[in-house]
Formats: sequence, C-alpha cells, structure tokens
Amino acid sequence: MNKHYLNYLTDVISHQWNDPALTDYNENHEYTFGELAIEMLRLHVLFEQIGIKRGDKIALAGRNCANWAVAYLAIVAAPMAVNGQDDAAKAQWFPLSALPELAFDHDEIMHDAIKKYKEIVNDGLI
Repeated sequence: MNKHYLNYLTDVISHQWNDPALTDYNENHEYTFGELAIEMLRLHVLFEQIGIKRGDKIALAGRNCANWAVAYLAIVAAPMAVNGQDDAAKAQWFPLSALPELAFDHDEIMHDAIKKYKEIVNDGLI
C-alpha cells in the first residue's frame, strides 16, 4: 500500500514542528515545518473566504522560492481539493470552531497553529 505524499508531509510536520523545512538560497528567510503548517492554514482560510470551491482552477506563477512551495503545498492540500486515498478515505474537513478531538498531540498542534494565526491576523500581516 502506497502512502500519499501529503500524509508524509503531515507526519513530518507533526514530528519536526520546529525543524527547518524550506529556505531561499542565499537569503535569510526560512520556514520551520510549524511555520509551513501555519502558512498553509492561513492560505486555506483565504481560499475559503474568497469562495474557492472544489473544481475551481488555481494558477500559481512565480520564481522558485520558499513562498512558492508554501503556496503549492497549500493548494494541493486545500480542503476543496481533498481526495481520500488509502487510510485517508475517511478524511473530513472541519471548521476551526468545530474540530473533533484529535489523536496524539494534534490538539496541541492545532491550538498552537490557531493561536499563531490569530497573532498574525491581529498584527495585520494578512
């Protein structure tokens, strides 16, 4: 049974939250896996707010950089693009206000991500 690459990404994010994930060559900016997850979540909220739905097309154009990779991963992992495979066949999307109890330390991870997202919004960064 093959594991979908987004399942691998989820595993890596949950186990290496503070480790470097993406960086731009010769630049000082890098994303940890936790920051990658938060940015993906931020983009998912944006997609929902602007009305992107399953089947809509999204074009991604830009130079090869960490931000491009964040956008790409957010697009392919977006709720409107969910495709269950293998053990993900029962995958569901929930609004942040109605999350079910999560396994392992995922409640804590979501709490931290939501807290960081609120800080970003309150600081006017989005």
